[in-house]
Amino acid sequence: MIHFVTLPAHQYTHDILVTELVRQGHAVGLRDYATSPARFCRPQDTVILCDIERFREADLERLHRYARRCDEIGARVLNHPERALRRTELINTLALHGNGFRAWPASEIPSDIRFPVFLRDEYEHDGPASDLLHTPGELTEALRRFDRERRHDGEPLVVEYIDIRGAGDSRYHKYGAFILDGAVIPRHLFFGKHWVVKRPDEQSEADLDAERDYLERNHYAGPVAEACKRAGIEYGRMDFSARDDGSVTVFEINTNPTVFHLEDFAPGPRRGVTDAFYRMIRRHLPNDPVASVDDHADRAGGERR
Repeated sequence: MIHFVTLPAHQYTHDILVTELVRQGHAVGLRDYATSPARFCRPQDTVILCDIERFREADLERLHRYARRCDEIGARVLNHPERALRRTELINTLALHGNGFRAWPASEIPSDIRFPVFLRDEYEHDGPASDLLHTPGELTEALRRFDRERRHDGEPLVVEYIDIRGAGDSRYHKYGAFILDGAVIPRHLFFGKHWVVKRPDEQSEADLDAERDYLERNHYAGPVAEACKRAGIEYGRMDFSARDDGSVTVFEINTNPTVFHLEDFAPGPRRGVTDAFYRMIRRHLPNDPVASVDDHADRAGGERR
């Protein structure tokens, strides 16, 4: 059986996926860290630990104990905290391999920081906590404002900005790809006018064609898999941009991504993107006999066609 484990407040991310998989006969469950592995886990199960970047320093030992308990039961653990890097360490490890930007806690800003920068919460997925900051003075003022308005304990991350637009591009783009036990599954390609691309501003037919081509060809599977391997992350969604030379700039790897939004299933031009992605998720479920049967049927059907 496969178990997705999230923090109790963030199970909404996998509700739709797990409900649909169970409906189709897959042995999949959605758990939370408040439930001991002894209550649901058996030897040979696969336990996927989500939300690892949301654990604050004071709670990390709890995460490690949880993973060790799964180990003792004999389960296979994806995103094991002994291997998986969390946000700051991940960004700076990838920077050593040419990813293009770095990040630091606000109290550890080095002298060679490259402006512009922006602030973000180290542990959450709320996006930037500031506009782009172009000078040390703007950074100082933004840190004061963050301290006045903070919603969580701890200091923010200061992250270097990198402009991923190509020559002549007026818009930004963001690819999304899931990593699932070594398999790279393309999810989306969005375009937007703002430097933070969460969802597409609008999609022309050319944009949709580019997204369909990405889902069919999975152009960047190699560099995505390599970055995830360096990060020690075996499940999550990587957000990245593509360079002209075929390499990628990794923005983050979210270990508890929202797999589906309700609007993904609405009639329209992107419904086919949703259906294709879901088929690929099913095909790559680890140690799942239903997925193996479905994959065999898909291959046989392809051969008959």
